[in-house]
Amino acid sequence: NNSNNNNSNNNNSNNSPINKSGEGVKTEHSSLQKKQTESVKDQLGYKDNDWTGLILNNDKLLPLLKQAKQQFHATMHKCMGYPLSLAHICAVLLYLCGPLHAQVSKDHVQLKSRKWVWLDTCLTSAIFILRQHERVEEMTEHDFLYCHFSVPQKIDLNANTGIIQGKLTTYVQTFFDFESSRTCMLRSRDISSSLSSDITCTLKFHPSMRQANSIPSCNISWLLPFASTRKYVSTVLFAKSSSFADVVDAANAKTFAQQRPWNAHLESEDDSSQVIVLTWSPVDGFLNQTLFFRGLLGDNHDSNLLFAICRILGFNSQQLVAIMLAFAEWKANEKNLRAYQVIASQFTQRRCCIYPINLFCFFLEDYTRSRETTIEKARVGTER
Repeated sequence: NNSNNNNSNNNNSNNSPINKSGEGVKTEHSSLQKKQTESVKDQLGYKDNDWTGLILNNDKLLPLLKQAKQQFHATMHKCMGYPLSLAHICAVLLYLCGPLHAQVSKDHVQLKSRKWVWLDTCLTSAIFILRQHERVEEMTEHDFLYCHFSVPQKIDLNANTGIIQGKLTTYVQTFFDFESSRTCMLRSRDISSSLSSDITCTLKFHPSMRQANSIPSCNISWLLPFASTRKYVSTVLFAKSSSFADVVDAANAKTFAQQRPWNAHLESEDDSSQVIVLTWSPVDGFLNQTLFFRGLLGDNHDSNLLFAICRILGFNSQQLVAIMLAFAEWKANEKNLRAYQVIASQFTQRRCCIYPINLFCFFLEDYTRSRETTIEKARVGTER
């Protein structure tokens, strides 16, 4: 009797006006969406197998394309010589400003990005193109970038997957300002899927991550339609890695670690947050040498200069100390500084914009009597 009563109750609940009403609303909403979609297709002249009849000059129906056209004619783009196509700009706007951002990122992380292949092609191409028009060598050692996101548990720095492995499974939007990055995370967080117990992870990108040619990124602040009205959109976009390595086993872990494009270090953490610093691998390798020489020579020496000297001359403590002492004596002579000013413009024309490195390389030519030109040495010390 109890089972019969239960079945009767279940049948009554399934046939209740509330359930019928809910199902009816869903069906009606789905039907309305289909009608709206078909209406838009008709107005655009869309056909599944024929794109030649498309009408793409309707700004009311295609607001994103209107924005793309406006950004195409932006002053910054004009100064570059209009290197981007409308497809490139649309890809950037779709990913950063459109409703697709969360879904695209989710699919990338889950390695289900095949349906986004054309978006990936245009977006990655745009990053590489804009990269060629930037002067990333002008960044200082204090120009860090930040990215905040929520994770259910802390990232294990001993893992050989994802960011720790040296791979970006999706595009990463970073900000020059710490609070701006945090604001962006709070704005984009999906409340329904975020728990109060989630960990806030902060990726802190060392300036070398922007300067490294092997890690494609670009400043896309000027492309965003609201860049002039919102301060926090000063942002840099890092491209997702083109391929993904398998989990590294113990046998080849050492070899793989030497090939990573960057290294991850834990800067700080507490119960609810974690800050991880990403540094380009070659810079990380020279960091200990640079700190050694700063301790030997004093903290008043420029880190960029010490890093460049290590790249140009190699790690030889006795030789470097002798050269730095000679360099200090050479700089004290006003005649030498005036001689440098005569050719200073030649350095900037070759994008050698770090004054201490340029001055040192000019001094080094006299000191070593090397056949290699001064500017070529400066490029070695400046480029990443």
